[in-house]
This record gives sequence, structure tokens and C-alpha cells, in this order.
Amino acid sequence: MKRLFLMFLVFAIHVSVFAQWKTSVVDDSFDKYIVSLNFSKDNGAEASLVLLDGKLIFSIMSDLNFEDHYNDVEITFKLSDGNKEYKITGGTPSNSKTLVLLPKNGVIGDAGNLLKGEFLSDFKKAISMKVKISYDRYYKGYTYKAWETFVFDMSGSTNAYNRVSTQK
Repeated sequence: MKRLFLMFLVFAIHVSVFAQWKTSVVDDSFDKYIVSLNFSKDNGAEASLVLLDGKLIFSIMSDLNFEDHYNDVEITFKLSDGNKEYKITGGTPSNSKTLVLLPKNGVIGDAGNLLKGEFLSDFKKAISMKVKISYDRYYKGYTYKAWETFVFDMSGSTNAYNRVSTQK
């Protein structure tokens, strides 16, 4: 029995150390809420899930300035049976380092409607997620469209979703 318990403990530590989604409680004296963060392996961006005003918000934060009010976003989930791509919109709130991911209609008030249906199912089952975001780049008086790509390990995404979405 002791050996079984130790094996379970080693497994639990292994899973918690290598799961990419980290969930924590934030208490800023006004509100108390649960947030889950996932850090990109390659360029320091983070994906976040947070429940605000009863809506589950999915966003990307990075050092990139998302100065456009709306950005084109392509999300590719790597699944066990292939890849699944979604073209959505990203809206920038007052903080230009955060991009809130929106359904294709791009209405900020609809931000809580993205993580539903087939998208949610793929989010939970994904092995990894590649997020490609367009933004305007300026060079010597010219503006052109550029793309930034972030890759996230999706280990623990189902737990992160369940923990954040079921909080009271």
C-alpha cells in the first residue's frame, strides 16, 4: 500500500510539474477570481482564461503592441487525429499588450461566446495550440501587415477550463 501511494505521489508531482496551464486564485480586495495562465515555450507570451462578469474570457498577452483595435487571429489546435484551424478576431482593450480573443463577428461584448461548441471541444483535447496574430507594422512611413506566432503546450487545458468556468 505504501509503495502504491508513493507511485501515485510521484505521478501527481510529475503531472503538476509538466502541466502547462497553471491555475491560481487572485484576490485584489475588490474581487476574488480564479485565473489560469499558460506560458508560450518560445517567445514569452501567455494565454489566459478568466471569468469576468459571468463570461469566460480567453486572451493573449505579450510584449507585442496590439495597437489595432481589431486583429485577425488564426488558431490551430494540434489534435491526436490532425490539426483544426479557426479564424477569429482579437480585440484590444485599453491595455495594448493584451488581445482578447473573440468570435469572428469581433464584438467585444461577445468575448464570452468563443469558448463554446466545437472550439471548446478542440481547446480541451488539443496537444498544442498555435496562435498567429496580425498587426500593423510601420517602417519608414509605410504600413504593412505583419504576423506574430505563439505556440502553447495545452497540457492541463481541460482542468484549467473546468476550474475557471465553475467558480462561483
